[in-house]
Amino acid sequence: MPYGAPTMATFLSCSFSGWSLIPPVLTDFDEDLKIAARFIDNQYGTNVSAAQRGGDHFSSKVEVTLSKINVEVLLALADENKRSDIRQALERVIFRTIERGLYSKHKYYDLLVSKIVKSEQKACLISFNYDLLLDRALTDAVRDTANTWSYAVPFSAGISQFPSYCDSADPTILLLKLHGSLNWGKCQKCGSLRLWFYSKYDDIFRKTWPSCEACSGKGFKPVLVAPASDKRISSELGMAWKAAENCLQKTDKLTVIGYSFPSFDRESRGLFLKNFVLPNLFVDPSPKLTIIEPNKCVRESIKGTSKNSNMFR
Repeated sequence: MPYGAPTMATFLSCSFSGWSLIPPVLTDFDEDLKIAARFIDNQYGTNVSAAQRGGDHFSSKVEVTLSKINVEVLLALADENKRSDIRQALERVIFRTIERGLYSKHKYYDLLVSKIVKSEQKACLISFNYDLLLDRALTDAVRDTANTWSYAVPFSAGISQFPSYCDSADPTILLLKLHGSLNWGKCQKCGSLRLWFYSKYDDIFRKTWPSCEACSGKGFKPVLVAPASDKRISSELGMAWKAAENCLQKTDKLTVIGYSFPSFDRESRGLFLKNFVLPNLFVDPSPKLTIIEPNKCVRESIKGTSKNSNMFR
């Protein structure tokens, strides 16, 4: 959030921010916003579409509604209703909103990753974000060192165009992006994964790339997992989830930064509960769990998950 990244609480407000002005300021992804607006109106009985059509600014009711709707829940609803058109529009809205609000480098990400690399200890970074802030910081930090890092995801192509990325069998640092990443694409024909360097959404998915190296198929789609109760996790991405399980089971210290373990995302909560909390309930000394979260209610909620152990601080 300090770097301009929209949080879930403000995401849709950021996406539609231009429409709330008088006169409206259009974006380069307005057609996708229109599809998203109609979907929101159908689902929640709002009138978001009117702002763009008639030039009327958002009513306070619409503003409040947008602040209450989780954009990833919309993704899940599109999946449940088998609406690929809405899913595609939402994907572009998500990625373009993220890209519009972020700069390429941020010193605190660089500082965090640099300290991890300099510690010369193995580390695992688990993220549910789609942005590339950690990825960029890692690429810079391991340059000219003996350290290697991996997503723990098997890519069939594109790695040669990603300087410094080395999918080693035993990397120093794992970056596990369990909900996907802006720079991953999935072949629409065979499902194999391709890795791009730090390219924007339109440069990846609105551009003609060489055919899939696995099946010669044309066209890729984003790897974007909605945090729903019934997640659509491919077998390839499942390898990253398995790596996360292993890391949580083996670690002697877990630091959680700004993640609230939302109740609607049962898979992610279960990952933490099954592989870190439950195995350590009666272990002495137990691993340490450190929560870096300004919201006291969120801290207490996570503490309640671990209340039968002495790991929390």
